[in-house]
Amino acid sequence: MAVPVLLMAHSLGEGGSERQLIQTATGLAGGRFQPHVVSVAGGFGEEVLRRADIPVWRLPLRSFADWSAVSSARRLRRYIRQHSIRLVHPFDYTLTLFGVFATQFRPGVITLASQRCFFDVVPAKYRSLLRLALRVADGVVVNSRALGEHLCQLRAAAPERIHVCHNGVDTERFRPGPRRRLPELRDAGVVVGTVAVLRPEKNLGLLLRAFADLLAERPDLRLLIAGGGPEREALERQSAQLGIAPSVLFHPPVADVAPLLGSIDVFVHPSLSEGFPNAVMEAMASGCCVVVTDVGGCTELVTHERTGLLFRNNDLAELTNQLRRAIARDGLRHALGEAAARHIREHFSLERMVRRMEQIYQMHLENRHTAPGRLR
Repeated sequence: MAVPVLLMAHSLGEGGSERQLIQTATGLAGGRFQPHVVSVAGGFGEEVLRRADIPVWRLPLRSFADWSAVSSARRLRRYIRQHSIRLVHPFDYTLTLFGVFATQFRPGVITLASQRCFFDVVPAKYRSLLRLALRVADGVVVNSRALGEHLCQLRAAAPERIHVCHNGVDTERFRPGPRRRLPELRDAGVVVGTVAVLRPEKNLGLLLRAFADLLAERPDLRLLIAGGGPEREALERQSAQLGIAPSVLFHPPVADVAPLLGSIDVFVHPSLSEGFPNAVMEAMASGCCVVVTDVGGCTELVTHERTGLLFRNNDLAELTNQLRRAIARDGLRHALGEAAARHIREHFSLERMVRRMEQIYQMHLENRHTAPGRLR
């Protein structure tokens, strides 16, 4: 009989953690585990989960500091009891903060935490509490070795309680193929692009500045920035100030980014802080040549000049130089794109990620108190 497990995230829409939860839940369904999913804000992922016959429900959590937190904790514990949930696994830091403490002292219930970003991205007011939550949890799942080492340095979790589960990509959905431009990009010579939640740490202003320098050399270049977020208006203003607005397409967030990646020749990820970027993995799986900052788990994913190009964090000159190489040399661009797709298919498939998560869950269920993890 399948073991009921509960996966949690603040939302089920745009964002890497959200996609990984949805993919994990759908991958687990029909096997040794019976996934349930809870979120606060919902999103387009709810329909995906329901189509897979996975129960989905929402918590009325408005704040950690009002009555809704107490009420939501009671509802969560009631749900766990009613559905005989054996393991609870929040996928983002906000639900880790809530879920770890709300499920304490539930007999027979294992609570795993997740850490998918570095602490510099977590608001300062939450860091001490998050560190405590990671220590209290039965185990901590990270999506890169770099994040595991980061938690050890912070003394937020002991190495034996940390489990590395790299993100996975659906290589049937994201796969190489002919570049199919969006109508707005049909006349472009080379399309540079990115897909991201437009937050400050994504550092997309650096990409705009590099693109402005290169556009002066290659007027047929176009830039695609896909996604929504708090930085959208600022980035649009910057593109206007740089005089490149006619060559930049801002595309709203969509549930299926595969068609957008089919328009992109060179995918750029200039993030200041990164755990293990889903967007880069999807671009690689789609055969894009990727130019990626050398922070966090990015260097576990991309090998310089073999599966992509790396540049020093926040270094405008080096980003511009690596972009210039990828744009000017068709052979290099195509060879790196082919190698990237092969690398993802062989090492970071969705099936591989789901099997690893099953292994982690089973390890904890078999040994409630001492389930050992390894940084690997």
